[in-house]
Amino acid sequence: MKRLIFATIVAISLLAGCGKEESGSKLDTRLVGTSYQTDGYKAFMQALYGSTYKIMEFTSETKGVAYWTDARGVQNGSDGEFTYTLNYPIMRVVRGDIVENYKFKDERTFVFIKDDGTPNNMITYYKK
Repeated sequence: MKRLIFATIVAISLLAGCGKEESGSKLDTRLVGTSYQTDGYKAFMQALYGSTYKIMEFTSETKGVAYWTDARGVQNGSDGEFTYTLNYPIMRVVRGDIVENYKFKDERTFVFIKDDGTPNNMITYYKK
C-alpha cells in the first residue's frame, strides 16, 4: 500500500512539474512583426553617417534586424541581424559581441539602459 501511495505521489509530482516547465518556456511573441524607430540621437548619427533614424524590426520571437534610414525612409546603413530576449519590460539585444539592454516604458516605447542600469532617455524607440 505504501508503494502505491508513493508511486502516485511521484507520478503527480512529475506531471505537475512538466506542466509548469512547458508553460514557463513559452516565448513572448508581442514584438513579432513590429518595428520601432528612434531619432533621439540623430544629430550625433547624422554627423557620422548622414542617417536620421535607426529602425529595429522584430522578425521572430528571438530575431530581428536593425538599419538606418534618412528622413525620406530610404535605407542608408545597417547594423545587421540581432537576437533578442524579451522578459517584459526588459529586453536584451545581442549583435555579435555587443549586448544592449532596453526597458519598455509602455507597449509603444522603450529606452536604452546604460551599464549602470539607468535609462538613457536620449535613445528612445517608438513603435512605427
